[in-house]
Formats: sequence, C-alpha cells, structure tokens
Amino acid sequence: MTNVVQVPVTNLVAKAEALATIQAAGSVVNTFAPGVGSIVALALGGLYHGYRQLRNHKVNEALV
Repeated sequence: MTNVVQVPVTNLVAKAEALATIQAAGSVVNTFAPGVGSIVALALGGLYHGYRQLRNHKVNEALV
C-alpha cells in the first residue's frame, strides 16, 4: 500500500540576472525620458513575474 501526495513545485524565485537586466533597462530609459524609466522597469518586472508564474504552473502540470 502506498500513499501518493502531490507537492507543488515553487520555483518562482527571480533570477538575479533577470532583475539586474530589468533595472538596467529602467535606468537607460530614465536617462532619456526622466520619470518613465521606473514605469518601464515596473512593467517589465510584472511581465517577468507573470512568465515565472506561467512556467511554474506548466512544471506543476507536467508532474501530475
């Protein structure tokens, strides 16, 4: 007799390289359009977070 337990995989930890790239992009945009860089960095961060969630969901589905 065996028990099967599903354990979700949580790999939503952001990669340091991706965060550095997002911040750099925001800084570059901020150089040419002051005040807009933070909005760009925020938008890119949101897209990256959504990508990580989608990827995590697909990994969890593959394990089932």
